[in-house]
Amino acid sequence: MGFGKKLEEKMSAKGLKQADIVRATGISKTTLSSMISRDNTKVDVEMFIRICDLLECDPMDFASEVRQTAKEPAMYTADQEYVIETMNELNEDGMKELVNYCEFLRMKGCFKKVPDKNASEA
Repeated sequence: MGFGKKLEEKMSAKGLKQADIVRATGISKTTLSSMISRDNTKVDVEMFIRICDLLECDPMDFASEVRQTAKEPAMYTADQEYVIETMNELNEDGMKELVNYCEFLRMKGCFKKVPDKNASEA
């Protein structure tokens, strides 16, 4: 969750609409709407402080959201996530089949070249 989603969450908790934030802070409707809909992580400091004051929240409430969104690249591609999710749903027989298929793909040369860990131990 980025800044925009967190902001929307906090506005909802306070019962505030975008128009309320615009009136109280002087931030343009277009800017505020963009911050929320694009889930921005780059926000003008003065705007940010005005928003936090209005929401009566600690600016640090947003820190982990912005840090996570801005600095952590996706750990897996969509295909990799799909494979992991599907694998986690397999029963014991399905897992055995998957292991066998992985060995088949290895024999076909479908795996990336990685150093043999046994060779470094010798």
